[in-house]
Amino acid sequence: MQITQENHKVSIIVPIYNAEKYLECCLHSIVTQSYPFLEIICVNDGSTDGSLDIIKKFKEKDSRIILINQDNRGLSAARNIGTDKSTGNYIMYVDADDFIEVNCVEVLLKNILTHDTDFVIESIWNYDDTTQNRVSHEDVYFTMSWLAPTFNNRKIEYKEVLPKLFLLPVMAWGKLYNAKFLKESGVRFPEGLIYEDNPFFFELLFKSKSFSIDRRQLYNYRVNVQKSITKDSGKNYSDMLTIMNLIEKLLKQQPFYDNIKDEFLFYRLKHTLRSFKNVNPKYERDYFNKIQQEFLNIDMLYYNEAVLSQQLYYPLYCSVRNDNYLQYLIKKWTKKV
Repeated sequence: MQITQENHKVSIIVPIYNAEKYLECCLHSIVTQSYPFLEIICVNDGSTDGSLDIIKKFKEKDSRIILINQDNRGLSAARNIGTDKSTGNYIMYVDADDFIEVNCVEVLLKNILTHDTDFVIESIWNYDDTTQNRVSHEDVYFTMSWLAPTFNNRKIEYKEVLPKLFLLPVMAWGKLYNAKFLKESGVRFPEGLIYEDNPFFFELLFKSKSFSIDRRQLYNYRVNVQKSITKDSGKNYSDMLTIMNLIEKLLKQQPFYDNIKDEFLFYRLKHTLRSFKNVNPKYERDYFNKIQQEFLNIDMLYYNEAVLSQQLYYPLYCSVRNDNYLQYLIKKWTKKV
């Protein structure tokens, strides 16, 4: 099949909020792609820094750039409106503080066309913002190295990876989506919440017929960057609880739920406790109380707690579930959790 702009235009959606430090690098990596048939949708989500000026500067030089201005509504809303306004046959999300390699779009497009899948997942490089170099060690989560080589160069149905479902990278970025599939699925990013990638990915995955993977690391994800709202704000610190409840509701609608319920519990506890450890200290007590109530509502007779007890975060789970806040603090100070 001949690749033409009419049939194979790729819409790249870039949600932008106060990203002036990284935005030029991000947009430069997009406008210089080896694949030219692009629609570059920059959603300025109420930035108060110089981000808008940077977008306008690039837009003056590249007619493929479309600027959407909106009041600050959050990352999910920016992605959703970008998706709604897109006209491409394929869709990609790139965060404004990340950047992609020059052949990223070309490689992913060839993959999705070759295997005729609903989306393709690529491997990710961690890029250290402090050293300005790629991190040398492999990130198993981002490279999917746990997936055997037998999964390369073919269609994959999600049922094939159910035993390790929660090892799949959930980020919206680092993937190329068939736009028709994405829009007809009706899957949206939940607005007003952080950790929004989680329910978006799993719902989309369960509605897909197949996906494919590409081992080449062509997306650069900046680490050592202040990305997490939980570290500098109390506004969304307990969104993880809402997100995990959304995923649980989705999973319980699937016929295979009983087969993965333990794995989901481990996933839920790990991410909930990780967000708790990163929360702004002034909100810690309130978050502790909310998580404790969530944990008390879990009927552990339904799960394999013997396996749970082998998990790294089990002592913290036990403390949050069974102790009061003062007892938790004492264990925290004595490094028992």
